[in-house]
Amino acid sequence: MKGILFGLIVASWICSSMASPEAKDEVGPDRWPSDCVVFHCTFDQSRWDKNFDHWPDRWKRHQGPGYPVYLEMKRIDDPDAPGGGAFWITLDGGAAAAFSPLIPVRPVYAYVLEVFVKTQGLRHHQAYVSLEFLDAKLQVLGRQESDKLTGTRNWQTVRVGPVAPEWAQVHWVRIGLHVEPGQQADWKGEVGFADVWLGQLPRLKMWVQPRTHLFSQHERVEIFCEASGFSNPACQIEWQLYDVWGRILSRQLQTLPTEPVAGNGAVPPGEASAVGPVPEPNVAARRAEKTAEHEFPGGANLARLSGSKESSGRNATQAFSETAKANPAAQGKPAPVEPTKQALVYRSQTVWRPSLPGPGFYRVGCRLVGISARTPPCQLDFGVLGPGFSGKGGEFGWSLPAGDHPLSLEELASLLSQMGLRWVKYPVWFDPKADAEKIEAWVVFSERLNAQGMEMVGLLARPPASVAKQFAAQTPLAADIFAMDPARWWPVVEPVLLRLAPRIRWWQLGLDDDQSFVGLPRLEEKLRQVKAHWEKVGKDLQIGFGWDWVQQLPRCGQGPAPWKFLTFRSQPPLTAEELTEALAGSASSGLVRWVAVEPLPKQEYPLEERAGDLVRQMAAAKIAGADAIFLPDPFHPETGLMHPDGTAAELLLVWRTLAQALSGARYLGTLPMPNRSPNYLFLRGKEALLILWNQTPTEEVLYLGENVAEVDLWGRSTPVAPQGELHRLQVGRLPKLVSGLDPLVAQWRIGCQMATGRIPSLFGRPHPNRLQMHNPLDRGVSGVAKLIVPAGWTAQPEEIPFRLGPGETLEAPFSLTLPYTATNGRYPLVVDIRLQADRPYAFQVHRWLEVGLGDVYIQIATRLNAHQELEVEQRLVNETEQAVAFECQLFAPGRKRLRTHVYLSGPGQEVFTYRLPDGEELVGKTLWLQAVELGGSRVLTYRFSIPPPEGAPIPAADQEKRGNMLAK
Repeated sequence: MKGILFGLIVASWICSSMASPEAKDEVGPDRWPSDCVVFHCTFDQSRWDKNFDHWPDRWKRHQGPGYPVYLEMKRIDDPDAPGGGAFWITLDGGAAAAFSPLIPVRPVYAYVLEVFVKTQGLRHHQAYVSLEFLDAKLQVLGRQESDKLTGTRNWQTVRVGPVAPEWAQVHWVRIGLHVEPGQQADWKGEVGFADVWLGQLPRLKMWVQPRTHLFSQHERVEIFCEASGFSNPACQIEWQLYDVWGRILSRQLQTLPTEPVAGNGAVPPGEASAVGPVPEPNVAARRAEKTAEHEFPGGANLARLSGSKESSGRNATQAFSETAKANPAAQGKPAPVEPTKQALVYRSQTVWRPSLPGPGFYRVGCRLVGISARTPPCQLDFGVLGPGFSGKGGEFGWSLPAGDHPLSLEELASLLSQMGLRWVKYPVWFDPKADAEKIEAWVVFSERLNAQGMEMVGLLARPPASVAKQFAAQTPLAADIFAMDPARWWPVVEPVLLRLAPRIRWWQLGLDDDQSFVGLPRLEEKLRQVKAHWEKVGKDLQIGFGWDWVQQLPRCGQGPAPWKFLTFRSQPPLTAEELTEALAGSASSGLVRWVAVEPLPKQEYPLEERAGDLVRQMAAAKIAGADAIFLPDPFHPETGLMHPDGTAAELLLVWRTLAQALSGARYLGTLPMPNRSPNYLFLRGKEALLILWNQTPTEEVLYLGENVAEVDLWGRSTPVAPQGELHRLQVGRLPKLVSGLDPLVAQWRIGCQMATGRIPSLFGRPHPNRLQMHNPLDRGVSGVAKLIVPAGWTAQPEEIPFRLGPGETLEAPFSLTLPYTATNGRYPLVVDIRLQADRPYAFQVHRWLEVGLGDVYIQIATRLNAHQELEVEQRLVNETEQAVAFECQLFAPGRKRLRTHVYLSGPGQEVFTYRLPDGEELVGKTLWLQAVELGGSRVLTYRFSIPPPEGAPIPAADQEKRGNMLAK
C-alpha cells in the first residue's frame, strides 16, 4: 500500500506541477467547453524553456528529406501572443515541423485541439496543426489535420476536432505544428504558433445496422448510440431528426441507462489528464520511441500503474527515479500532496426508433444534456427507399473504379440492385495465379447481377505487378500498356478473358477518366492489333476506351473501327445543354456512345443546385440518345452519391429516383404549361411521367389525369387531389416528378399546335393560321376544339369540330384579328378540347403566340438621372436588309406626348432617349411607346412600368397597383 500511495503522490505532484493557476486564466471565452485539459503549452519561458535554449522542453523537431536543418525554429517570448510565448518558424525554403511530447489518450473520450497561429508573408507555404494517434508500440493509427493558412494573418485560432479515436488500441497522441510548401516554396515569411491546448470530452458514437445506411420503407429504422466518458449519471441524450434540407422534423429527450467505468476507461488515475508535459512511458516503450526518433517527456509511466498491486509500488518508484534523471527540476522532493480519489465516469448504450414521414434522406443528430462539456457533433445520414418506378432495359450505370472498396461484393450486389441500373463497370484485371479466390467471388457477384438484369463491363485498369513493373509509373495508363507489343501484356490478359468472357461482352481499356488514347499515334493500327487478340477468345467481344468531349472523334481509314464504343467525359463536366449539343454532334458517328454524368462538387455548390443539375444532366443524356449513362465514381468525396465510407449521401436517392423513373421510358417532348415551366414528358407503358421546374417559383393549374402524384427527387410520393377538374402544382427551381398523367391527354397536348407561332404587328385585319391536332390512339376519336383568345382579339371560327382516325393528323384553318390596343409581345392562346374516345375528356392546351415578326423591334430601358429626370432609352433594332422608317411616340400619364422619327437604311440599331422632368412622379406608372412605320404596315406597341430607383422601397399603396399593371 505504501508503494501505491507513493505512486499516486508522484502522479499528483507531476500533474499539479504542470497545471499552473495561469492555465485556467488563459482559457478564452471561445475555447471549446471541455471536461478536462489534457495538454496545454503556452511556450512561456518559465514553464517551457527551463534551460534557456530557446527550444520548448520535450518538443521534437522533425528531420528528414525536405526538412532542412538550417531553417530557424525557436521559442520566443511574445507579449502579443496568447499565453505570452510563441514557437516561431522563419522560412528559407523547405518544410518545417515540430511535435509535442506524447500525450496519453483513451478511446473512451473525444479530443479537441486548439492552437493560435500567426502568418506573415506566406505566398506558397501553408501553416497548419495536426493530431497524430499512436498505439502502445508507437505505430501511427491515424491523423487529423486543421485547415491550412497562408498569406498574412494575425493571431487566430485553428481547431482540429472534436475527434473521437476510432481505434481500440489507441494509447498516445502527439500534436504537430507544420509549415509546408505548395507547388512552389517561399524563401521569406514567418509563422508563429501559440497557446497549444488539447481538451478532453465525453464521446458519442452512432451507427445503424445496414452498412450503407439504406432502409426499405417497410423496415423499422433503429439508431444505436454509445456514450462514454461523462461524469453525470443522470444526464440525458437529446435526439434530433432532420430532413435533407436541415429542417428539424422531431426532437426527443431520452434517459440513459448508465454503468460506471474507470475515469479514463479502465485506466488508473493520473494518465487520462495532464496539463503541460506528460508522464514518461516504460523502458521498453522508451526504447521503441528512440528507435522511431521520438522524444518522450520526463515523468512517471502512469499507464503501468494499472498492473498488479504487487508491482504498482515498484513501477511508481522506478517511474519517479526516471523522472528525476530526465528532469533535473524534479530531483528535489515534491511537496506532499494528498491523493485525490478518482471520480467515476459512465458509459451507456441506447437505441432510438424515430417516426419517419416516409421515403427520403434524413440526418439524425444527438448530444448529451446535463454536462458542462460540449460533446463533439454526432450526426448520421440514412436513406429510406420508396418503391420507385418499375422498368428495365434502361441506359443508366455505375463505374466502380475501386472495385470492392469501400463495400464488399455482397454489399455492392445489394446496393446496385436498388439503384435502377442496367450497366456496371468493374475492374477485372486479376492475376489468375494470385487472385483465384477473388475471381471466384467476382463470378458469383456477376451472376447475381446478371440475374437481376444488369450487364457487366470489364475495366482493364491497374494491371498486375508483372505488367506494371515495366513502367516507371505505379499505375500506367491504358494507352501505355496496349500500345506495346502484345507479347508483353497478352499473356496476362488472355487468362482473364478466357475465364470471364462468358459473363462479359464489353471491355473498356482503362478507367473512365483515362483518356490516354486521345492523340495516340497510329491509334487505328494499334487498336486493330488489340481487337485481333480479343477475337482469339470470342468474336462478339467489344472493346472501347475513354475519350474527351472536346476532342475530335477518332476516325478509321477503311472498314469498321476496331473499337465499338467510346466513354465520353470532360473536365470540367459538361452542362446539360452542352451535353445535348455534344451528343447531337456525334449522332452520325455510328459509335456506341457512353457518357459520364457527374454531380457538381459538394464543397462548391448548394444541395439544391447540385440536385437540379444532376437531374437535368441525366434527362438530357437520355433525351439526346446516349446509349449508356454512367456515374464515374459513386464514392468520390466531392462528386459521389455516397460518402467515401460507403454510406448514403444526399444525392443517392436523387439518382435512384431518376434512373428508375426513366428506365424503359420514351421521351415525348415538352408539355405546354400555362406559366411556361420548362419540363420533359416521358411515356412508359400506359403511364406518362413529367419532370418540371421553373427558375421563378410559380403555380401551374391544368388537368393532368385521374391518379396524379407529385414525387420529390428523394422518392416521396404525394397524391395531387384535383380541385374541380384541375390540378394545382407548385413549381420551383428544384425539379420535381409528376406521375400518373393520363397518356392520351399528355400526348394530345403535345400534338396540338399552331402552324404559325408568330404573327405581324398589323391590327384590325385577319391573320390566317392553322390548328394542328394529332390522334395518338389506335382508334378513332371525335370532338370540338374551342379557341380562347386574349380580350379584344377575334378568332374565326371560334369552334373547330374534328373527327380523327387512328394516328391521323388534322390541320384546321382559322384566323386571328388583333385590336388596335394590342401591343407587341407574347400572348397566351388556349385551346379548349372536348374529346370523345373510350370515355369523354375535357382539358385545355396552352400555347403562346408572338405578336411582331421579331425582325424589327424596340428595346426599352429606363432610369432616373442626377436631375431627377426620367430617361427612357428607345433602341430600335432592324435585322432585315430593307430600309425602315418609324414615327415613334411616348405616352406618359398626365404628360405631354413626346415624338421622334427614326430611320435605318439596313441592318443596325438607332438609340434615342426621351427625358421627362419630375421623374419620381412616374415611378410605378405605366407608359406606352408606339412606333408606326412610315410607308409600311408595321405598328410596334409596348407598355412598360417604371420601377423605383435601385435600393428605393416601393410605397405600400403602389405595390398592388404596380403588380396589376405588370400582369396586364
